[in-house]
Order: sequence, then structure tokens, then C-alpha cells
Amino acid sequence: THPQELKDYAHGLTMASNVAQSARAAAENMQKLRDDCRFVEGQFVSLLEEVSGSGGCSELVRQVQQVRDQKKNMEKTILKEEECRRRVKELKRKLNSLKKERETELMDLNEQVAHLKDQLQELKAKTGLEAKYLRKETDMHVETHQRLQEMSLDGLESEHGTLLQQIEEETTASTKIVEHLKKHYEELAEQVAEWMTKYEQDLEMKTMELSELKVAKTGDLQRYNDLYKEYEEKREVVVEHRAMKEKQRLKQEEEERERKAATKAQAWWRGVMVRKCLGPYSKGKKGKKGKKGKKGGKKGGGGGKGKKGKKKKT
Repeated sequence: THPQELKDYAHGLTMASNVAQSARAAAENMQKLRDDCRFVEGQFVSLLEEVSGSGGCSELVRQVQQVRDQKKNMEKTILKEEECRRRVKELKRKLNSLKKERETELMDLNEQVAHLKDQLQELKAKTGLEAKYLRKETDMHVETHQRLQEMSLDGLESEHGTLLQQIEEETTASTKIVEHLKKHYEELAEQVAEWMTKYEQDLEMKTMELSELKVAKTGDLQRYNDLYKEYEEKREVVVEHRAMKEKQRLKQEEEERERKAATKAQAWWRGVMVRKCLGPYSKGKKGKKGKKGKKGGKKGGGGGKGKKGKKKKT
């Protein structure tokens, strides 16, 4: 009955574990679906803001790459979790194997006890036969004693003493045999009790190890969720900081383009003023005209023109 009760108890534990794993898996899938919906909503909002602001989608590309990295990390985590599950299954398999071995040993011990009981019954029967034989032998000796009444008193007493000694020896031998068998039976009973205690202790230890593994798995999952939340919070801060730096960079580029455009416009206007002799460059243009007139007078070679040129110069 004990092996059957142990089997029923192990089966109940297995069914309860399967139900708990199914409920936990459903809750994890629902939470993951909610997280994915929130993440997709946030990505659409960021994409709309970026498209409205800069007209590009670099942030979406970066987020896609980041999601791919997260997916790789998640796959690694899943592989680790599968390894843990595989180890749990292996431990369960070893536990079942150990239980089967213990049940087999218990059945062997029960068979040995039954065999010893049979031997004890045989010994009891044998002892009964020996006692019956002794009674018959005693009756024969009594009959012989009656037939040998003519024998001497000393011979009869000696024979009677011998017979009594034999009867005592046989009785002592039978008592010792019975005591030995009882002692052996008690030793076997103690061994059976020790094996049962050891089996219960091993079963309790393996159950505690399984519970500790479940608790460790729950703690790892909670730590992963905490790290994921912390990562999400820091990621938002990093995104805001990068957006601010991007705005500053665009503003600096705009100011640099305006400065270069202003410099080019000033250089162009200065060149126009120089070519057109406008503003501060007009006096330089008159000096150049006087020099040209002087050169023209020298080329004409006439004295009058030379004088006119000198008068103009003066």
C-alpha cells in the first residue's frame, strides 16, 4: 500500500506543477502582449514627432536595430530558460528513477521478509516434527525401560540420564534456533524501517531542491523585469538627451550657414563696390583717370596738349 500511496502523491504533485506552470505561462504571455502594445504605441509617437520635426526616420531605424539587439538578448535569455527547464526535467527524471529504484528495493525487501516468514514457518514445522519425534522417542525409551526392568538400577539410571541430556540438548538447540530466527527477523525489520526512513528523507530533500529551483527561477524573472523597467527609464532619458543634442547641432549648422552666407554676401558687395568705385573706393577711381589723361598727352607729342595736360593736372 505504501508504494501505491507514494505513486499517488507523486502524481498529484506532478499535476499541480503542470497546472501552476500553465497559469504562469498564460500570465507571462498576457503581460508580454501588453508591453509590446505599449512599445509599438511609443514608437509610432516618436516616429510622428521625428517626421513632423526633421522629415526623417533615422530614429525608427535606430529603434529597429535596438529591438533586434533586444530580441537577440531575449533569445539568449530564452535559451537559458530552456536550459533551466531541461535541467528541471532531468532532475524530475532522476527523481522518478530514484523513486522507482526505492520502490524496487522496497519490493525486494518485502519479498525477503515474506521469504523469511516462510522460512520461519518451515522452521516452526520442523521444530514441531522434531518435538513429535522426541515424544515418540521418549515413548520408545519408556517402553524399552519397561521391557528392560530386569536391567540393573545403575544401567537404567545412566541410560535415563543420557536420555534426559539428549532431550535437554535438543530443547536447547531448538530454543537457540528460534531465538536466532527471531533476531534475524528483527534485524530485517529494522533494515526495512531504515530504508523507508531513508526513502522519505531523500524524497523530502528532492522536493525541497525542486522548490528552491522554482523560487530561484521566480527571483530571476523578477530581477529581469526590474532590469527591463530600469532600462526603459534610462532609454527615455537617453532619447531626450540625443534629441536635444540633435537640435543644438542643427541650430549650430544653421548659424554657420547664415554666417558663411553673410560673409559671401559681404565679399560680393565689397567686390561690386570696388568694381563700380562706390563708397570709399570712388577716390581711387579719379586718381586712375588723371593718370590716363597724362599718358594720353605724352602720346600726342604736341606742346599745346602737353600744357593743357599740365594745366589739368595742376
